[in-house]
Amino acid sequence: MGALVGSTIMNVVMSGALAQVWGMINGMQIMVHLPALAVKFPANAFMVVEQILQIATFDFPYIDVETLSGGFFAVSEDDAIFTDIPEEKALELSDSFDQLSYGSRYMSRNLGSVYILFIISFGILVLTFFFWMFSKCCGCSERAFKKLDGKFAWNFYIRLVLEASLELSFSCIINLKYGNVFKYPESPTIGSIFNFVVAIIFSVLVLASPLVILIAYNYHFLKLNVPEFEERYGAVYEGLKHCNRSVLLYPVIFVARRIIFGLVAVFFYDFVWLQLAIQIHLTIFAACYLVEFKPFSDPLVQKLEVFNEVVGLSMTNLLFCFTDLIHDEEMNYAVGYIFIGLLVFNICTHLYFMFRGICINMRTMWKRNELLVEQKGVTRAKVGGCTFFWNTLKACFTRKKTDEAAKEKVEEEKSQVENKSELESPSKKLVFDGAMPRPQGLGADQALNSGKSVKEIL
Repeated sequence: MGALVGSTIMNVVMSGALAQVWGMINGMQIMVHLPALAVKFPANAFMVVEQILQIATFDFPYIDVETLSGGFFAVSEDDAIFTDIPEEKALELSDSFDQLSYGSRYMSRNLGSVYILFIISFGILVLTFFFWMFSKCCGCSERAFKKLDGKFAWNFYIRLVLEASLELSFSCIINLKYGNVFKYPESPTIGSIFNFVVAIIFSVLVLASPLVILIAYNYHFLKLNVPEFEERYGAVYEGLKHCNRSVLLYPVIFVARRIIFGLVAVFFYDFVWLQLAIQIHLTIFAACYLVEFKPFSDPLVQKLEVFNEVVGLSMTNLLFCFTDLIHDEEMNYAVGYIFIGLLVFNICTHLYFMFRGICINMRTMWKRNELLVEQKGVTRAKVGGCTFFWNTLKACFTRKKTDEAAKEKVEEEKSQVENKSELESPSKKLVFDGAMPRPQGLGADQALNSGKSVKEIL
């Protein structure tokens, strides 16, 4: 029963404010990764960041590929990172990365359950490819291919790569730099080799995604509004306007800034000022793009995205207080509380508008259902409270599809009326003169005088 109630609540949340949920999570991903920069982050802020990190990265603790495989994909024990810099600096950076769940040089340990999700998802993709190859000669393979292709291709994979691009960037860069089996060839295990190969594949995938979006979606720009195209490839521009090509820059900026963030955090650890400068300029650039082009179709989501960038810029500027400019630990703790306040304020703002939208949506559906009951002449007592509430929830889930279907039906009827009026010839029109229909058009007078029909005269 609890699972059913929880599932119902989640369905209402996802149907009412899906764009706001993704906006909140995407904003949190950048904010909770700010401690990866080479700053002395206070313990109080780190404690809050660790609690939020699992939500922002979709990671479930204590679930990893080594445990599920029974040790078959186990990696070597010596998996420390930052082994190429002085020990004191390495310990400081390793501690920060370890608290952010990037303390290992291998992807499987850093990503945890997300790694398993990626392996399973792309295993299904390979299986779909094989079913497609044998679909011409086997009916079972064709049915399996259609089912898998309809469920997973391609919005599922696109959404997966976009939402996990930050974690993939960090994990792939660390694995390629410190988990290179050719650079560190001492006793590589099956898990080490597998992690290195997967890191290469996903690195190419993430690096190529901005270029693919720019080229492929610009080439098929006129198809963005086509339902079939949107159903398969619409995850890239979901919630965005389709009237201008500039909206395609949003997913490019979204992925590119995460790739740059990972590169700067791993390679420029000796240049903290450069790290902060790059992060600040990337945030300003993203905010300017949002304000200038307004890519989101929903005005509320548009404002919340700008709000995310403003809060992120404020939090990044606070990182200057965690550098060598301030050596007072009490001052660092005080600034840490300000950092926590901004993070919590951002989350609460998103949650407020999300639940506000859900309540408005529920109230609208409730009134619509009451009106429907009154029109049918059925009282609420006859319907029953549970059935009435269930109908309201069901209306929430199906409102979008119902509105789209009604709109399509109206457009279809309108086009049929227009086609019928165009195809109707003048000779078939009738005018009522009070006694009997009088034919109009070519041959009408001859038909009345001779007693023949208009068709025979023509």
